[in-house]
Amino acid sequence: MKDLILDGCVLKQYTGDAMRLDLSCMREMDAVTEIAPYAFREHRELKEVILPEHLKNIGHNAFYNCRMLESVTMGPEVESAGDGAFRNCQALHRILVYYGSRTSLTLRGIRDILKSLDGAFLLDLGGNGLFIPEYLYEYEENNEARIINQITHGAGVTYRECIGTDGVDYGMYDRIFHDMAFVMQETEGIQIAWYRLLYPAQLGAEAAERYRSYLKERRKTILRELMKRQDADRLREWLSFGIYGSTEDVDEALDEAYPIGFAEGVRELLLFRRQYETEEMIL
Repeated sequence: MKDLILDGCVLKQYTGDAMRLDLSCMREMDAVTEIAPYAFREHRELKEVILPEHLKNIGHNAFYNCRMLESVTMGPEVESAGDGAFRNCQALHRILVYYGSRTSLTLRGIRDILKSLDGAFLLDLGGNGLFIPEYLYEYEENNEARIINQITHGAGVTYRECIGTDGVDYGMYDRIFHDMAFVMQETEGIQIAWYRLLYPAQLGAEAAERYRSYLKERRKTILRELMKRQDADRLREWLSFGIYGSTEDVDEALDEAYPIGFAEGVRELLLFRRQYETEEMIL
Protein backbone atom coordinates (compact mmCIF):
# COMPACT_ATOMS: atom_id res chain seq x y z
CA MET A 1 0.00 0.00 0.00
CA LYS A 2 1.57 3.23 -1.17
CA ASP A 3 0.25 5.21 1.82
CA LEU A 4 2.41 3.15 4.20
CA ILE A 5 6.16 3.69 4.37
CA LEU A 6 7.92 0.62 5.77
CA ASP A 7 11.48 -0.04 6.82
CA GLY A 8 11.80 -3.75 7.52
CA CYS A 9 9.51 -4.52 10.46
CA VAL A 10 8.92 -0.83 11.28
CA LEU A 11 6.00 1.24 10.00
CA LYS A 12 7.76 4.57 9.55
CA GLN A 13 4.98 6.81 8.27
CA TYR A 14 1.39 6.86 7.10
CA THR A 15 0.51 9.35 4.34
CA GLY A 16 -3.09 8.41 3.52
CA ASP A 17 -6.37 10.10 4.35
CA ALA A 18 -8.68 7.24 5.36
CA MET A 19 -11.25 7.70 8.12
CA ARG A 20 -11.04 3.99 8.98
CA LEU A 21 -7.78 2.09 8.62
CA ASP A 22 -7.49 -1.69 9.10
CA LEU A 23 -3.82 -2.67 9.13
CA SER A 24 -4.49 -6.17 10.45
CA CYS A 25 -5.85 -7.45 7.13
CA MET A 26 -2.94 -6.23 4.95
CA ARG A 27 -0.37 -8.87 4.03
CA GLU A 28 2.52 -6.40 4.14
CA MET A 29 1.66 -5.67 7.77
CA ASP A 30 2.16 -9.28 8.93
CA ALA A 31 5.84 -8.67 9.70
CA VAL A 32 5.39 -5.23 11.28
CA THR A 33 6.25 -5.22 14.98
CA GLU A 34 6.84 -1.50 15.55
CA ILE A 35 5.23 1.85 14.75
CA ALA A 36 7.79 4.64 14.59
CA PRO A 37 7.48 7.89 16.56
CA TYR A 38 5.10 10.41 14.95
CA ALA A 39 4.14 7.91 12.21
CA PHE A 40 0.46 8.98 12.25
CA ARG A 41 0.80 12.50 13.64
CA GLU A 42 -1.76 15.14 12.69
CA HIS A 43 -4.06 12.77 10.78
CA ARG A 44 -7.19 14.52 11.92
CA GLU A 45 -9.39 12.65 9.44
CA LEU A 46 -8.64 9.30 11.11
CA LYS A 47 -11.49 8.01 13.30
CA GLU A 48 -10.69 4.32 13.72
CA VAL A 49 -7.52 2.27 13.39
CA ILE A 50 -6.95 -1.48 13.71
CA LEU A 51 -3.26 -2.12 14.33
CA PRO A 52 -1.18 -5.04 12.97
CA GLU A 53 -1.73 -8.31 14.81
CA HIS A 54 1.93 -8.84 15.74
CA LEU A 55 2.67 -5.27 16.75
CA LYS A 56 4.90 -5.08 19.84
CA ASN A 57 5.96 -1.43 20.18
CA ILE A 58 4.25 1.90 19.54
CA GLY A 59 6.66 4.82 19.31
CA HIS A 60 6.37 8.04 21.29
CA ASN A 61 3.79 10.48 19.89
CA ALA A 62 2.91 7.94 17.18
CA PHE A 63 -0.69 9.23 16.95
CA TYR A 64 0.00 12.75 18.16
CA ASN A 65 -2.87 15.17 17.53
CA CYS A 66 -5.16 12.67 15.81
CA ARG A 67 -8.00 14.65 17.31
CA MET A 68 -10.86 12.77 15.64
CA LEU A 69 -9.54 9.30 16.52
CA GLU A 70 -12.31 7.49 18.43
CA SER A 71 -11.36 3.82 18.46
CA VAL A 72 -8.10 1.83 18.51
CA THR A 73 -7.93 -1.95 18.15
CA MET A 74 -4.71 -3.83 18.84
CA GLY A 75 -3.50 -7.41 19.13
CA PRO A 76 -2.30 -9.30 22.19
CA GLU A 77 1.44 -8.70 21.75
CA VAL A 78 1.82 -4.96 22.37
CA GLU A 79 4.51 -4.66 25.03
CA SER A 80 5.24 -0.94 25.11
CA ALA A 81 3.95 2.45 24.01
CA GLY A 82 6.20 5.48 24.07
CA ASP A 83 5.51 8.70 25.91
CA GLY A 84 2.44 10.46 24.54
CA ALA A 85 1.68 7.73 21.98
CA PHE A 86 -1.92 9.00 21.85
CA ARG A 87 -1.34 12.54 23.07
CA ASN A 88 -4.09 15.01 22.12
CA CYS A 89 -6.35 12.22 20.86
CA GLN A 90 -9.23 13.97 22.58
CA ALA A 91 -12.03 11.94 20.96
CA LEU A 92 -10.54 8.53 21.83
CA HIS A 93 -13.14 6.65 23.87
CA ARG A 94 -12.61 2.98 23.00
CA ILE A 95 -9.54 0.73 23.14
CA LEU A 96 -10.06 -2.89 22.12
CA VAL A 97 -7.50 -5.64 22.64
CA TYR A 98 -8.18 -8.95 20.92
CA TYR A 99 -6.57 -12.30 21.73
CA GLY A 100 -6.05 -13.55 18.18
CA SER A 101 -4.66 -17.10 18.35
CA ARG A 102 -3.47 -16.59 21.94
CA THR A 103 -5.25 -17.69 25.10
CA SER A 104 -3.83 -14.79 27.13
CA LEU A 105 -2.43 -11.32 26.55
CA THR A 106 0.01 -8.88 28.07
CA LEU A 107 -1.22 -5.51 29.31
CA ARG A 108 2.20 -3.86 29.50
CA GLY A 109 1.46 -1.76 26.42
CA ILE A 110 -1.98 -0.83 27.73
CA ARG A 111 -0.38 0.40 30.96
CA ASP A 112 1.85 2.70 28.92
CA ILE A 113 -1.07 3.97 26.83
CA LEU A 114 -3.08 4.79 29.95
CA LYS A 115 -0.38 7.25 30.98
CA SER A 116 -1.12 9.45 27.97
CA LEU A 117 -4.92 9.37 28.29
CA ASP A 118 -6.66 11.43 30.94
CA GLY A 119 -10.13 11.19 29.38
CA ALA A 120 -12.80 8.53 29.94
CA PHE A 121 -12.88 5.49 27.67
CA LEU A 122 -14.07 1.91 27.33
CA LEU A 123 -11.33 -0.71 27.61
CA ASP A 124 -12.41 -3.91 25.84
CA LEU A 125 -10.18 -6.88 26.68
CA GLY A 126 -11.11 -9.79 24.46
CA GLY A 127 -14.82 -8.97 24.63
CA ASN A 128 -14.86 -8.00 28.30
CA GLY A 129 -15.52 -4.27 28.67
CA LEU A 130 -14.43 -2.00 31.52
CA PHE A 131 -15.22 1.70 31.73
CA ILE A 132 -12.25 3.82 32.83
CA PRO A 133 -13.27 7.32 34.04
CA GLU A 134 -11.42 10.56 33.43
CA TYR A 135 -9.16 12.53 35.74
CA LEU A 136 -7.73 16.01 35.82
CA TYR A 137 -4.64 17.42 37.51
CA GLU A 138 -4.79 20.92 38.96
CA TYR A 139 -1.72 22.71 40.22
CA GLU A 140 -2.00 25.15 43.10
CA GLU A 141 0.83 27.38 44.23
CA ASN A 142 1.60 27.52 47.94
CA ASN A 143 3.52 30.79 48.23
CA GLU A 144 4.19 30.46 51.94
CA ALA A 145 5.83 27.03 51.58
CA ARG A 146 7.21 27.84 48.11
CA ILE A 147 5.88 24.63 46.63
CA ILE A 148 3.35 23.60 43.98
CA ASN A 149 0.60 21.29 45.18
CA GLN A 150 -0.89 18.82 42.72
CA ILE A 151 -4.62 18.25 43.15
CA THR A 152 -6.28 15.29 41.42
CA HIS A 153 -9.90 15.58 40.33
CA GLY A 154 -11.90 12.48 39.45
CA ALA A 155 -11.42 8.77 40.09
CA GLY A 156 -9.60 8.05 36.82
CA VAL A 157 -6.10 7.73 38.30
CA THR A 158 -7.25 5.21 40.90
CA TYR A 159 -9.15 3.14 38.33
CA ARG A 160 -6.11 3.04 36.03
CA GLU A 161 -4.15 1.38 38.83
CA CYS A 162 -6.43 -1.67 38.47
CA ILE A 163 -4.79 -2.47 35.13
CA GLY A 164 -1.65 -4.47 35.84
CA THR A 165 0.91 -5.83 33.40
CA ASP A 166 -0.53 -9.34 33.69
CA GLY A 167 -4.22 -8.57 33.98
CA VAL A 168 -7.02 -6.65 35.65
CA ASP A 169 -7.54 -6.58 39.41
CA TYR A 170 -11.34 -6.82 39.31
CA GLY A 171 -11.62 -6.93 43.08
CA MET A 172 -9.81 -3.60 43.35
CA TYR A 173 -11.95 -2.16 40.55
CA ASP A 174 -15.15 -3.07 42.40
CA ARG A 175 -13.85 -1.82 45.76
CA ILE A 176 -13.09 1.59 44.25
CA PHE A 177 -16.72 1.95 43.26
CA HIS A 178 -17.78 1.11 46.80
CA ASP A 179 -15.44 3.77 48.20
CA MET A 180 -15.75 6.53 45.60
CA ALA A 181 -19.20 6.29 43.96
CA PHE A 182 -20.47 9.24 45.97
CA VAL A 183 -17.79 11.60 44.55
CA MET A 184 -18.03 10.47 40.91
CA GLN A 185 -19.91 12.22 38.18
CA GLU A 186 -23.22 10.40 37.86
CA THR A 187 -22.69 9.68 34.16
CA GLU A 188 -19.41 7.93 34.95
CA GLY A 189 -20.92 5.95 37.82
CA ILE A 190 -23.67 4.74 35.51
CA GLN A 191 -21.14 3.65 32.87
CA ILE A 192 -19.00 1.79 35.39
CA ALA A 193 -21.98 -0.07 36.86
CA TRP A 194 -23.47 -0.73 33.42
CA TYR A 195 -20.39 -2.40 31.96
CA ARG A 196 -19.63 -4.43 35.08
CA LEU A 197 -23.12 -5.94 34.95
CA LEU A 198 -22.92 -6.41 31.19
CA TYR A 199 -19.48 -8.08 31.37
CA PRO A 200 -19.37 -9.61 34.88
CA ALA A 201 -15.88 -11.12 34.85
CA GLN A 202 -14.98 -12.17 38.42
CA LEU A 203 -17.92 -10.12 39.71
CA GLY A 204 -19.01 -11.16 43.19
CA ALA A 205 -22.64 -11.17 44.30
CA GLU A 206 -22.19 -8.30 46.77
CA ALA A 207 -20.51 -6.05 44.21
CA ALA A 208 -23.13 -6.93 41.58
CA GLU A 209 -25.91 -5.93 43.95
CA ARG A 210 -24.11 -2.67 44.71
CA TYR A 211 -23.93 -1.81 41.02
CA ARG A 212 -27.55 -2.85 40.52
CA SER A 213 -28.72 -0.70 43.42
CA TYR A 214 -26.82 2.30 42.04
CA LEU A 215 -28.56 1.94 38.69
CA LYS A 216 -31.94 1.25 40.27
CA GLU A 217 -31.82 4.53 42.18
CA ARG A 218 -31.38 6.28 38.82
CA ARG A 219 -33.71 4.09 36.77
CA LYS A 220 -36.11 6.84 35.72
CA THR A 221 -33.33 9.09 34.43
CA ILE A 222 -31.61 6.21 32.62
CA LEU A 223 -34.81 4.95 31.01
CA ARG A 224 -35.80 8.41 29.80
CA GLU A 225 -32.36 8.88 28.22
CA LEU A 226 -32.51 5.51 26.47
CA MET A 227 -35.98 6.27 25.11
CA LYS A 228 -34.95 9.74 23.93
CA ARG A 229 -31.94 8.25 22.12
CA GLN A 230 -34.20 5.56 20.63
CA ASP A 231 -31.54 3.00 21.43
CA ALA A 232 -33.25 -0.40 21.41
CA ASP A 233 -30.02 -2.40 21.83
CA ARG A 234 -29.00 -0.53 24.96
CA LEU A 235 -32.56 -0.81 26.27
CA ARG A 236 -32.38 -4.60 25.94
CA GLU A 237 -29.11 -4.55 27.88
CA TRP A 238 -30.78 -2.41 30.54
CA LEU A 239 -33.67 -4.85 30.90
CA SER A 240 -31.21 -7.73 31.41
CA PHE A 241 -29.76 -6.21 34.59
CA GLY A 242 -32.64 -7.16 36.89
CA ILE A 243 -33.55 -3.56 37.70
CA TYR A 244 -37.28 -4.23 37.43
CA GLY A 245 -38.33 -6.95 39.84
CA SER A 246 -42.07 -7.14 39.21
CA THR A 247 -44.85 -6.28 36.76
CA GLU A 248 -45.52 -3.19 38.89
CA ASP A 249 -41.95 -2.01 38.32
CA VAL A 250 -42.32 -2.51 34.57
CA ASP A 251 -45.65 -0.66 34.60
CA GLU A 252 -43.88 2.27 36.23
CA ALA A 253 -41.30 2.15 33.43
CA LEU A 254 -44.04 2.09 30.80
CA ASP A 255 -45.62 5.18 32.35
CA GLU A 256 -42.28 6.93 31.89
CA ALA A 257 -41.78 5.60 28.38
CA TYR A 258 -45.17 6.18 26.71
CA PRO A 259 -45.00 10.01 26.53
CA ILE A 260 -41.58 9.93 24.81
CA GLY A 261 -43.01 8.10 21.83
CA PHE A 262 -40.29 5.55 21.00
CA ALA A 263 -42.49 2.73 19.69
CA GLU A 264 -39.78 0.04 19.55
CA GLY A 265 -38.76 0.82 23.11
CA VAL A 266 -42.34 0.56 24.37
CA ARG A 267 -42.68 -2.75 22.53
CA GLU A 268 -39.54 -4.08 24.28
CA LEU A 269 -40.95 -3.09 27.66
CA LEU A 270 -44.29 -4.77 26.87
CA LEU A 271 -42.52 -7.97 25.83
CA PHE A 272 -40.49 -7.81 29.03
CA ARG A 273 -43.69 -7.37 31.05
CA ARG A 274 -45.24 -10.45 29.45
CA GLN A 275 -42.25 -12.50 30.58
CA TYR A 276 -42.95 -11.47 34.17
CA GLU A 277 -46.63 -12.27 33.78
CA THR A 278 -45.73 -15.75 32.51
CA GLU A 279 -43.29 -16.34 35.36
CA GLU A 280 -45.81 -15.16 37.96
CA MET A 281 -48.49 -17.50 36.51
CA ILE A 282 -46.06 -20.43 36.73
CA LEU A 283 -45.24 -19.59 40.36
